[in-house]
Amino acid sequence: MTVVSPWTIGGYVSSEVFDHTSVIRFLERWTGVREPNISAWRRTVCGDLTSVFDFTKAGTQPEVDHPGPVPAAIARWHPTPPTAQAAPIQESGTRPARPLPYRPQVSARAHPAGVTMALKNTGSRSTHFTLYSYAGEYAVPQHFDVQKRLSVDVPVKNGKFDLAVSGPNGFQYELAGTSAGPAVGVDASITDDREAGDVELAVSNTGSVAVTLTFTSLQYVSHAHTQVLRPGQRKKLSWPALNGWYDVEISTPEDTSFRRRLTGRVEDGRPGITG
Repeated sequence: MTVVSPWTIGGYVSSEVFDHTSVIRFLERWTGVREPNISAWRRTVCGDLTSVFDFTKAGTQPEVDHPGPVPAAIARWHPTPPTAQAAPIQESGTRPARPLPYRPQVSARAHPAGVTMALKNTGSRSTHFTLYSYAGEYAVPQHFDVQKRLSVDVPVKNGKFDLAVSGPNGFQYELAGTSAGPAVGVDASITDDREAGDVELAVSNTGSVAVTLTFTSLQYVSHAHTQVLRPGQRKKLSWPALNGWYDVEISTPEDTSFRRRLTGRVEDGRPGITG
């Protein structure tokens, strides 16, 4: 959808979840007349389009050329398709982005009975999480709408798990390993020093042996770190990010099957950039 308005000038992108009822809900805000056929679920999950505007100030209208004369009429155009066809390529670069109401966070702890996942959202709107399983944990993806916090127990087959949780605006939390491996819980949250653009990784070792964690940035910034955790120890690490965007992979030599990957953007209520 392209929105043209004095309050949308600047090429901003909004990655909030919208659907066909969002236009109706925008008209609700404008007219004060409520549409009774929109379900409570859609009102919880989808926005009303007001976040695409900045009503605090109108943008500066760009300078445009005066239109030239209307060209002469031509016969119907019959284009010739190219011999070697290819799919279009997305335009490179980033765009300014509107702030989003989501604050998704995921943490996970492996134990002999399976994996316990904590799906958290500290934002002002419900966040939709989709859980994918690649080791036979579930036959189909699982869907969860989270207002604040939800605990999910995932059964493990043959002692191995391979899971991924996706959320809004490119949020992804991947975890793989064995239920008998190092019991390490990992989550990511906003740092106190948000002006520096960092995110905070909170890492805990709930196992009975020490583990060595290797942190590697996969995109946005170039950074790596190694951290040894004693049994029961919890450590908070400040991790550099690009305008709030982060992509961190965590592994350990004590268990080569252990893997965590955290990808997304930490929202701070201010405009940012697309990933």
